[in-house]
Amino acid sequence: DARGRFLSSNRTLRELLGYGADEITDLDYQSLTHGDHAESDAVLHRALVEGLPRAELEKRIRHRDGRELWVEVAIERQARVGSEPTFLVTVKDVTARRSAERERAKAEERQRLFIQHAPVGIAVFDRDMRYLLVSDRFLAEYGLDRAAVVGRSHYEVFPDIPERWRAIHRRCLGGAVERCDADAFPRADGATEWVRWEIRPWRDDEGEIGGIVLYSEVITRARQLAAALDESEERYGSLFRQAGVGMAHVDRTSEKILEVNEAFCAILGHA
Repeated sequence: DARGRFLSSNRTLRELLGYGADEITDLDYQSLTHGDHAESDAVLHRALVEGLPRAELEKRIRHRDGRELWVEVAIERQARVGSEPTFLVTVKDVTARRSAERERAKAEERQRLFIQHAPVGIAVFDRDMRYLLVSDRFLAEYGLDRAAVVGRSHYEVFPDIPERWRAIHRRCLGGAVERCDADAFPRADGATEWVRWEIRPWRDDEGEIGGIVLYSEVITRARQLAAALDESEERYGSLFRQAGVGMAHVDRTSEKILEVNEAFCAILGHA
């Protein structure tokens, strides 16, 4: 009735709540709620005062043994009995579904935190190459802001992406996995970035490809340092070989001669 008292009930409801037929009529709807019945009260009020023909909601209720259940409730206004309205309330147990949704939400939050704080550049895209998730490292390496990229197309954020990379994206959206240890990325301002990357598809719950994951690391500085080191070693090697005095590299531990120049050989009379 309008005060939430059970006028009658079927066996399925009683089994769901854990009460016998003679016990449930001593209860009212609010006594079964889990402390968050304001919403259901509001639904009942609207049904009573505004004459809503039907209202639906999900809420928590208590089983007789104290367990918490999530239920889907539908309330239909019935014909008046005397001067008071009555309501037909159908209740469906959705605890398992809510629990699965909660666990999925937790897993998605763990995934989001892992990607966001990963020590490598990671970006997750949907099938239209819109950003879904992005790591802090990715944002830092490319000078981007999270709010400015999430939900936007990769090609809007990087309009200078060459067609060959777009083709790679299409292949990976088709199921391929591709990678490169050093790839040149010419920018619109004339600069060239060097990138180490790997792209692989991700799949949804049905096994369908939902988009791609890009693992990316800007290695421009590392390549510059490596090139500078090679140049330095080449200069040193040239000086070593052409020096007018005898020079030799000797292993500190074994004291074996590792390398000598021509002047050193001439001094000792060796070829």
